[in-house]
Amino acid sequence: MKKGEVPPVPDKDNQCHFFVSRKHRYCSLSARKGRRYCGEHSHLNVSSSSVGASESDAAVASASTTTTVSVRIPCPLDPNHTVEESKLTKHLLKCNARVIAHPYRVDNVNVARAPLPTVRRVQELTMTEIAALVASVDAAFTAMEDMEGGPIPTQILTHASLDERKSQKENVKHVVQQASLVGHVERIGGLAGEQHMYVEFGAGKGELGHYIHRALTWPPPPATTDANDDEPLSSRARFYSIDRSNFRQKFDRYMEVERLGLDIKDLQLARVPSLRRYLHLPALDAAPDTSAAPAAIKPVVAFSKHLCGGATDLTLLCLHNYEQDVASELANLFADSNAAAQAVHSAVIAMCCHHRCSSDTYLGLEWLARFGLREADVPILGQMSGWAICGERPKKQADNADNVGEEEEEPEHEVPEDDDQGVEGSNKGEHYSGMTHAQREAVGQRVKRVLDFGRVMWARGHGMRAHLVRFVERETSLENCALIVQAPLAQ
Repeated sequence: MKKGEVPPVPDKDNQCHFFVSRKHRYCSLSARKGRRYCGEHSHLNVSSSSVGASESDAAVASASTTTTVSVRIPCPLDPNHTVEESKLTKHLLKCNARVIAHPYRVDNVNVARAPLPTVRRVQELTMTEIAALVASVDAAFTAMEDMEGGPIPTQILTHASLDERKSQKENVKHVVQQASLVGHVERIGGLAGEQHMYVEFGAGKGELGHYIHRALTWPPPPATTDANDDEPLSSRARFYSIDRSNFRQKFDRYMEVERLGLDIKDLQLARVPSLRRYLHLPALDAAPDTSAAPAAIKPVVAFSKHLCGGATDLTLLCLHNYEQDVASELANLFADSNAAAQAVHSAVIAMCCHHRCSSDTYLGLEWLARFGLREADVPILGQMSGWAICGERPKKQADNADNVGEEEEEPEHEVPEDDDQGVEGSNKGEHYSGMTHAQREAVGQRVKRVLDFGRVMWARGHGMRAHLVRFVERETSLENCALIVQAPLAQ
């Protein structure tokens, strides 16, 4: 089927007939019996002529007919979902996108700088401008490999706590990634149990956190050698999951974890009440007690799979701010305290979706500036990074064929919506960049690594040890690079 053609409507029972143009497939949600469209697209049920409607047809279909079907409108808090207009007031009281006041929510506390007033798109550049950017990226990539003594190493690790999970699944790509990330946390000394606190950023359903927790309790006691995933395992280490979205089928039910529902950009970690109690710090509204020093600070071990775009930068700055906040507070309470030197132990972050990097969050500007790249180039570089994965995404049916009856796997990355034009004819140089698909893919890979190494340089500039590693093969995941950050060695 040629690109741009709309395929026949699905013959699967109760599948929504809304055609998602940017994904070139029909909506996968279910419609109620007797309806053609799911709840999100139910406004199209008003007309039989809207079968196979696409995003551009929605407004026309809803405006050209009258019916008793309740009108759905975009939610004012999050336009990515809709709500019946008659139930809007009630919906706003319980919408997952509503802002809930918390003592640890501070607007934009982890945002590096103000956003630029205007952002250029790579499609707006001339071929000469694109070629200049590519030359700068090539220079930065070469400098990175010279500094690091060669290409980014591949270190595929594993952990025994996931061996049984691997044997239970035919498609093991997600488990292999999780096992390697758990192995990297172990390799840098992050599985020390209750000596540490564990924070999963961009947690989603919390699956990686579940396996970190599982690794802490491995091997299980003899009475529970079967390691049943349905029975919570006990660990006295403190766990936190952070995500701005709410998810069904969370892995939280398998462990004791506190979920913080907010954007990482607004999280001031040192103000989380339960964390302060765990560290024996005074409550925010309590008078300080300087009569006794608090117990030894339990360093944070942070981790994530996969952390989208600028969320990696937000996480790094959140951890840095946490360390500074704890150091400042302990210095005010106890003049001779040095407990904050290890407020953060390490971070293991599998990165993805570099096309979502933004100029206001990206931390590696000093690194980019060495090669003539500016703050305004960051979103453009982000778009160019999407070339690395456009046109290579495996079919969803193949990924999920072995998961019938299981909890749905979280998607690990997304393909940019508008950077795949010219894929079919790119060998003829039809793309706006003048490059073939193979050339763009190579450029996209280098852009990703240059952006990632900027984060490495930022971490090193703030006293941390940091490096990049390929934690799985590219055949397992297109986004196979992880950032490893560790506290400085004790003097």
